[in-house]
Amino acid sequence: MIQTFILLFSFAQLGFSAVTGEDDRLSYAELEKRNPTTLAKATATQLSKRYINTLEEVSSYPSGKLQNQCPGEKFSNEPTLGGCSGFLIAPNILVAAGHCKDYRAGGCEDDAWLFNHFSPAKKGKHHFKTKDLYYCKKVLDFKHDGEGDFVVIELDRKVPNVTPLEMDTKNLAKKGDPVAVLGYPLGRSFTYTPGGRVLSKNKNYLRVDSDAFKNNSGSALFNIRTGKVEGVLTNARRGMSQNSLDGCQLAKSYKENIVLVNRLKRIPFLNKNYAFSETSSKLQLVNNCPTSVKGTLKYRSLEENDWITENFELDPSEEKLVSNYRNNEIYLNARTNKESLIRGKDFWGFADNSRNDEFGFKKVSANHDINLCP
Repeated sequence: MIQTFILLFSFAQLGFSAVTGEDDRLSYAELEKRNPTTLAKATATQLSKRYINTLEEVSSYPSGKLQNQCPGEKFSNEPTLGGCSGFLIAPNILVAAGHCKDYRAGGCEDDAWLFNHFSPAKKGKHHFKTKDLYYCKKVLDFKHDGEGDFVVIELDRKVPNVTPLEMDTKNLAKKGDPVAVLGYPLGRSFTYTPGGRVLSKNKNYLRVDSDAFKNNSGSALFNIRTGKVEGVLTNARRGMSQNSLDGCQLAKSYKENIVLVNRLKRIPFLNKNYAFSETSSKLQLVNNCPTSVKGTLKYRSLEENDWITENFELDPSEEKLVSNYRNNEIYLNARTNKESLIRGKDFWGFADNSRNDEFGFKKVSANHDINLCP
């Protein structure tokens, strides 16, 4: 009897829905967006044209133990192949680190990029399908100085059957977000490296504690929570260090493996061609009515990740500035003693107690003034 009561009580509790912390539910489409196989197909490793031998459908490239890793090190027996890493943000547009090549003259040099490099190279020569090899057609943007480290490249053709990485255009990243590095560390085949966290961010950089090595330059930093790429990896404190006894290379770890990531929103070409925005917006309400106005705002709070209801009252000519919105989801109702100033309804979940005028919450855009009596 007691067991039956406990079982019934447990099932009864399931009827009260709740979210603990962030809402972590993901649709099937969101799962696929985070699939390492899908992410891997949108990444490439950098090669030089001068070393590529092409024989119709098959190409070859020299490989070898270029990193001189010590015996027992992870992947120490795998021959290396490529240089920097890069990733697609569009079918024929690739982003990488600016220091991966001397792009200062605005040309492509001997730049080439190999996709679908998932298997270790064979000793001496690496053989791959020629169709997986792409060449730089045009440098769309480039910087390698104290102001940034990035390059945006137009490839010679579109990469078929690949889903480009989705950029975080709304500044969704926050401290503590779980992240993964997508790239080709030490010149080996594609490697998915999770386990990192966002430590801090500013308008130009993210700092994370991910594992990163030589040849990870240009790797995408992928936000596992949002399913979007945050930036391009450029510098890391973790890497290989020389063993003083025999001169081979050992992986060296620090208490915090600080990795510097150039945010995509700071790249001029991307800012010009994609709609980057901030999640934190500002809404200015202005009462131009001859009488006082009462109103209600409903929005998602950045800090609380929950809907907030805020009532207000404005005298004639009075203004109200409200900020701290998430994703520009702002709903407004405003009224005088005689009439509703907001007609129609964009959101049907809020209570509607009016029996006379059409009374509802209209979605409004942030970052501009709203005159309540225009």
